[in-house]
Amino acid sequence: MIKKATCTLCFVCAFALFATGGGSVGNPIGTAAQTLLFGSDKKRQETLTALLSEYNDFHRDDTSDVEFTYNYDHPKLAELKNKYDLGTVAGTGDTQSKVVNLLAWLGRGTHHNGRYGHAESNALALLEYSYGQGARKGINCRSLSIVLSEMCLSVGIQARALWLMPYNPKDIDNHVVVMAYIPEKEKWIMVDPSWNVYFMDEEDEILSPMEVRERMVNGKVLRINKDAKRGEMGYITYMAKDMFYFLSIKDTYYGAFDSDRTSVYLCPKNFDLTEWQVENMYFRSSLFDRLTKQDELAEKENAIRQRQPIFAAPESFWRR
Repeated sequence: MIKKATCTLCFVCAFALFATGGGSVGNPIGTAAQTLLFGSDKKRQETLTALLSEYNDFHRDDTSDVEFTYNYDHPKLAELKNKYDLGTVAGTGDTQSKVVNLLAWLGRGTHHNGRYGHAESNALALLEYSYGQGARKGINCRSLSIVLSEMCLSVGIQARALWLMPYNPKDIDNHVVVMAYIPEKEKWIMVDPSWNVYFMDEEDEILSPMEVRERMVNGKVLRINKDAKRGEMGYITYMAKDMFYFLSIKDTYYGAFDSDRTSVYLCPKNFDLTEWQVENMYFRSSLFDRLTKQDELAEKENAIRQRQPIFAAPESFWRR
């Protein structure tokens, strides 16, 4: 019996909305913050999915055709596969079963700790630090997703880390999962190594990120696997908060997160990412670095405004 988890991070988001009156990026849910704070999981889901529904068109005018790349030949991937016998862990079934087996193996030996950040962002270093070491050496969602995506690459499975981002710029929490391509089904699936979770429909089909989002918007059945380390209702509510827009890296290879990388965004139409990033920077600074001088903050804002984010069209963001 899995204990039902409360979506505590939704309370973080809601408190920011309630205390500040919401973000100024055209926030349509400012007065709904009380629901997020004090409502049931069901009421919070309704509030969050209404926002997803309002921003459900990802066909922007500023998108480009982006080609994502994957490298399976790095020598460290062979070392990773051999050290942890990942070929045996993955098994001899179809691609989806291999992904699920790798996910379960990682879940059995690691713990999620959202406050942890590791100096080296690669699977060998992270597993050496955390695997089998108990909760005191838990690692965050980003680190766990790096590990699983590189585990998948090591056995020839196309996978990359996927950032799930909230609407509210005064929400300091987001989530990172893994998307893995299943050639037998000609689709991506989304798996979450933080809590050994994946979403399924009423027929137990594992869902892609956009299938999950669409089911949230349309009120269709969403289920999670029985061996997940998180309760279903709280998890669905948490994920509804963090599926407003998406971010991934263009090139996935072993150690990609230890070097410079190119970020690619999938954002809804009429959503201003630059303004979101500016507000988020100022809010984080007010919480964690109040001594930062105004001229330094102005420099950070200017740097954000000078960036030219890469927006992918939906067709290219989800292309194999």
